[in-house]
Amino acid sequence: MAYWIRFTGCLLVAACAARGRIAIDFALTQPEKVPTLVIVGSLDNPDIHRIVDRLVRDVPGARRILIEGAGHMVNMEEPARFSEIVLGFFPGLDGKSGVSSPKSSPAGSEPSDVRAAVEALRDAGLRRDVEALERLYAHDYFHTNPDGSTMGREQVLDSYRTKPEMTITSVEADEWKAILRGPFAVASERVTFHGRSADGHPFVSRYRVTYVLERRDRSWCFVNSHSSLLGIDRDTSTP
Repeated sequence: MAYWIRFTGCLLVAACAARGRIAIDFALTQPEKVPTLVIVGSLDNPDIHRIVDRLVRDVPGARRILIEGAGHMVNMEEPARFSEIVLGFFPGLDGKSGVSSPKSSPAGSEPSDVRAAVEALRDAGLRRDVEALERLYAHDYFHTNPDGSTMGREQVLDSYRTKPEMTITSVEADEWKAILRGPFAVASERVTFHGRSADGHPFVSRYRVTYVLERRDRSWCFVNSHSSLLGIDRDTSTP
């Protein structure tokens, strides 16, 4: 069960997303664009997630928050987190428009928090820790490869589940930049991988990686990433 919540200044509406057509039809009949919050458990059934996807896509101003580890009865399984999210929705409303100010970041958000999340993702990838990656990747996460192809969340996770053709021994990162805008952050860094190819030869590869993160619940999660290949050096003596 997912809940969608709408604030119009005098009306608060909550509806079960299991009746998604009713919820969407009602929301689309409202003439004003108002903030809409959609809360869903990560373990809820795929039909609910499809309804939520449509609601977020079709209703102007809709924002989705995924509660990791919660199932169908998200409000009963995680009542404290559910209440915190709903109550936190109102302080972020800005005056008459009801739209969050783009100049402010969520309470407690700092560039160091974003950097810590990126470091956690990088470390989980090096260790091929799929469980940690599942916690860090949003339900709707996708990655864009250097050649322009894209990979969905499950494709990325599967790539970490399978035995790699090459071995990465260490990872370094520098040239860090980050921008915070409301509940979103964009971060960029240069990542250097040291490892050995399938035939045992050492290599150093460098990428520029850009991450898009969203503050969901009380932590940052990754909704998108993009990597650009800067070069591959088989002469590891080159700095």
